[in-house]
Amino acid sequence: LPMKWDEVCDVIVVGSGGAGMAAAIRAADQGAKVLVLERLAFPGGNTQLAQGQMNAADPVRQPRQGIKDSPELHAKQTLAAGDYRGDPERVRVLCENAYGAVTWLESLGMKFKDNVIQIFGALYPRSHIPALPKGQGYGTVLSKAAKDLGIKVETGVAMTEVIREKAFDGPVLGVQIIRKGKPVYVRASRAVVLAAGGFS
Repeated sequence: LPMKWDEVCDVIVVGSGGAGMAAAIRAADQGAKVLVLERLAFPGGNTQLAQGQMNAADPVRQPRQGIKDSPELHAKQTLAAGDYRGDPERVRVLCENAYGAVTWLESLGMKFKDNVIQIFGALYPRSHIPALPKGQGYGTVLSKAAKDLGIKVETGVAMTEVIREKAFDGPVLGVQIIRKGKPVYVRASRAVVLAAGGFS
């Protein structure tokens, strides 16, 4: 453990891509003081490089296009596409909440095209296409929401260690970062969220 903590906040989020920024915004919505740490010189992470399509069974767009779909079908196809190696419970949670993620992003100002399509590599026409190309729309909308909520997003900072109560045991207490070449210890009183390195 460090001799002293240099800074304290409620929630530390490591990574400023879509996952990290969404986690930061939801935490700030609950009243948490949030710090987002990004190793690169700009926010956005792998989401900036992504094609940006988002799969979700959509009760509004799909019926207009004559497409029958459901979270159950989405989950069934997702498990099959992963050769049944996926955790069925996690796949269920993903698919049941996919449309809620679409509408949540829209509530923040994200624009998707009116029709869904079946993108290359997908198994069904349920891919939502952002109005802005690639990951730009997500980054713009999430950055604005974070700014409006007073979330501090610090770029050019590498997280080098997760600090736990014991070396490899016990609750996570905070992180060590390198800021301007010097180690700095930041305490998270409620949570550390690791969202660095695109999952796929």
